Amino acid sequence: MTRLYLVRHGRTAANEAGRVMGHEPEPLSEAGRRDVAALAGWLVAEAPFAAIVTSQMERARETAEKIANALGQEYAFEPALNEPAFDGWVGKSIDLLRREDARFRRYIQDPTDVLVDGELTLRSLVARAVRAVHRLAREHEERALIAVSHGDIIRGIIASYVGIALDGLGRLAVDTASASVIELAPPGSGRLVLLNWVPAAPHREASRATPEFRAAPALTLPFPPGNEPR
Repeated sequence: MTRLYLVRHGRTAANEAGRVMGHEPEPLSEAGRRDVAALAGWLVAEAPFAAIVTSQMERARETAEKIANALGQEYAFEPALNEPAFDGWVGKSIDLLRREDARFRRYIQDPTDVLVDGELTLRSLVARAVRAVHRLAREHEERALIAVSHGDIIRGIIASYVGIALDGLGRLAVDTASASVIELAPPGSGRLVLLNWVPAAPHREASRATPEFRAAPALTLPFPPGNEPR
């Protein structure tokens, strides 16, 4: 059984200000680097890992680099782990978008079929990410892997393996610099053994980042394990 560690990147200034990032280059903030250092220390205790893969976004790459350095390993890019581009929303306040952007509100209520990356929906992007995870699990069967990605993509991967509908992603908390762990078993089933573990949480400042946008916790449109959308 392959053990997949899904890591969300550390905090950035945009996270702390409650702004949408999409594909914009955004480095980790000072607090984000501290959080990732704590996460990397925890992952060292969980080693060994067969591979470390990451989204191409700067914040994810920087997170993967710090983890890889702590483990004494290399990392590789996996574009399927990239965040949606969030066309038209990048750089804008999440609170403002909630009030003034009807498409954004539709995404909050049901992220399934709203276009978020050119002609792609979150459903399409999650399906791509899950296919990449299937491939990695086959390549590293019976070993442990680290995949560094973004909130909605991580939630979507978890949802696919544990049978939560995509419009129920708001039920899954995935904070920055967190790790969630799934034990993968062919042909596409899985068991969630850890959700949203944040080693730095006791040391974080009282002022937390502005809450990100997430899907409303309704449950429709089944998305069962092993039957992810194509």
